[in-house]
Amino acid sequence: MTWTAGRSAKSDQFSAGRGSITVRNPQTLPAAIVLEALVTLSINSQQICAGYVTNIQYEYGMVANEDIAIISLEGYIARLGRGYLKNFLMGGGSTGFEATRVGNALTGDSATVTDVDTRSNTSSGFITGDAGNIINQLVATEQGRLKEQASSLLFYGRDVTFDASQAPTSYTGFKFTDSNPAGTGIAYDVVTFASLTDNYFTQVTVTPEGLSTVQAGDGARNLQISTYDESDEQAQNLADYTLGEFDTSTSVPVSITTKNSLKWLLDPAKVVAAGVGYRLPIELRGTTYNSVIEGWTVTADPDDVRYSFNVSGYPQNNFFILDDPIYGRLDFNKLSF
Repeated sequence: MTWTAGRSAKSDQFSAGRGSITVRNPQTLPAAIVLEALVTLSINSQQICAGYVTNIQYEYGMVANEDIAIISLEGYIARLGRGYLKNFLMGGGSTGFEATRVGNALTGDSATVTDVDTRSNTSSGFITGDAGNIINQLVATEQGRLKEQASSLLFYGRDVTFDASQAPTSYTGFKFTDSNPAGTGIAYDVVTFASLTDNYFTQVTVTPEGLSTVQAGDGARNLQISTYDESDEQAQNLADYTLGEFDTSTSVPVSITTKNSLKWLLDPAKVVAAGVGYRLPIELRGTTYNSVIEGWTVTADPDDVRYSFNVSGYPQNNFFILDDPIYGRLDFNKLSF
């Protein structure tokens, strides 16, 4: 099986989870696995995939037990991507509140979107377009994150991150380390550092719906964002904030990979189950890189399970959070808005 969810870089939009499961001898498939059925898959008792069936492809072998079925799946965001809203009235509420209204407005196939501490407000006016694009534009307005669940979508505010050592997870060893992973965390075999293409910008251009375009910074590396900001002031604050996320060219990890056959104290399947928005320290040669999970890919076969996590680095999340040991240091953290 394979499953990909979230996004590759913090400057990307969120896409629906996607993947497939290959089943040998499909005569044994449950009758409930049909088009649009919800299929969940767990590894070591941790749910790592929840997708809706989009296609079932059968391939016949020499004998019946060599037949295979390839079940294609897509995540919850896809139902928003297929939804279309005409003359939807954006009410001027918070980005998360309006995203909830977008989900509820889908005729005949409403989608559940939950607001988790979003802070920016939207403009008021009528909007027509693909519901998935509207949701992603609301995320851009907030500079937040989306987390797919089996039957809902969580919309995290821009300052929302989670410490896995605290409730409800309360995990020990929620980190990748090259120092005694069997006793302190999770071993890894590949760590990739930042590509300037997706992680470094010298200028941010914000184009709010119905308002004037604003900019922060200058130079050739320009990140362009379309938003529903409520005012010119909020749009300018967003441009300044976003530039603060991406104006540091320091090389930091952007992805890290492990597999079941490596040594670990904490099962990496639990990192997948925690998911988007969780803090993920990476220890390499005596240096700790504080990162936040943006997405992941899991690939499993009878021999092993491989996990690859996409992360954003400390400079992209380095905004002040009160009473926080990492992001609560006045001399080191930037102010948000």
